[in-house]
Amino acid sequence: MFKRLRKARKMTYVVWAWCLLIVAWAIAGASSAQHGCDQAYQNACDAGTAIGVGVILFIGFFGFVFFSIIWFMTRPKDR
Repeated sequence: MFKRLRKARKMTYVVWAWCLLIVAWAIAGASSAQHGCDQAYQNACDAGTAIGVGVILFIGFFGFVFFSIIWFMTRPKDR
């Protein structure tokens, strides 16, 4: 299994790192959003959190598409 991981292309690691970074960012953004919120405005805080996490995932999706296109373009031709 580890031999197969060592043979992976560099862009494979970039795509995995990007995905892990976006997931960590989304989780951190969702968990830290509740700290500075009044109880009277809880619904507004929840909506803002959802919008913020949605924007993070939107950025992550387009980054994934960008890196995936590069991954396909740098594929070795001998396979």
